[in-house]
Amino acid sequence: MKNTGRVSVVALMIMVTVLAFGSVGQVAADAPRSEETNKDIVHRWMDEVLNQGNITVVDQIISPEFVGHDPLDTGSVYGQAGARALVSSMRAMLTGFHVTEQALVAEGEMVSCMTISRGRFTEPWGGLLPNGAEIQYVGHTLFHIQDGQIVEAWFVYDTLGLMQQLTAPPAEPWLYP
Repeated sequence: MKNTGRVSVVALMIMVTVLAFGSVGQVAADAPRSEETNKDIVHRWMDEVLNQGNITVVDQIISPEFVGHDPLDTGSVYGQAGARALVSSMRAMLTGFHVTEQALVAEGEMVSCMTISRGRFTEPWGGLLPNGAEIQYVGHTLFHIQDGQIVEAWFVYDTLGLMQQLTAPPAEPWLYP
């Protein structure tokens, strides 16, 4: 009977060890999958929302509690309605607005994306009159994603370069490659 007790204790220890390491291994195995899913959400934001202007996708990928920190705004963008307004404003201001992803990196719930945005300044924006110039600026956004939705984003871009282009007269066509 004494051996049976020892076997039971050893068996219990092995089960606990396997369960503990099994769960750690499972978490590690799930991390890349969730990071890929988070990157897919950012791809959808860039392609479907920003590039195609499909603002109905906002309700699927942006949290109702979303906060977007924008250096050109008077503070932050809030909720799904704020995200839709931000996208609508950019697409109205810059005809042919298009964002190209240059780099996309994910770690856990955070996704970092470097972009180049382009468009022609054809509509008034923020008190500035359109000058018809082709606008191009580099940006970087850090997204925080929880439960399949973007809950927070920090937008950083070449604000000085953007403002110079928005207020400058259009360049001669021969200046563009």
